[in-house]
Amino acid sequence: MFEGIAVKEDRSVLNACFRAISPDIESQFLAHCAKNNVVGIKGFPTVGGFRASMYNGMDIESVELLVDLMKNFKPE
Repeated sequence: MFEGIAVKEDRSVLNACFRAISPDIESQFLAHCAKNNVVGIKGFPTVGGFRASMYNGMDIESVELLVDLMKNFKPE
């Protein structure tokens, strides 16, 4: 349902960039994130998709929350 959008040699170690397989699923997932208090994940205006930033101050529980949201997301 999700796919990475960064070319391997351009991948960031601090940002996970990905998109949904369709614009409809993308908007549904964004709403799903907002309902679960995950904000600021919408990607770049020119590329779309999502960008999850995982800087030093980010705790592992926050990363696990996003992973769980992605795994349990069921589009309509």
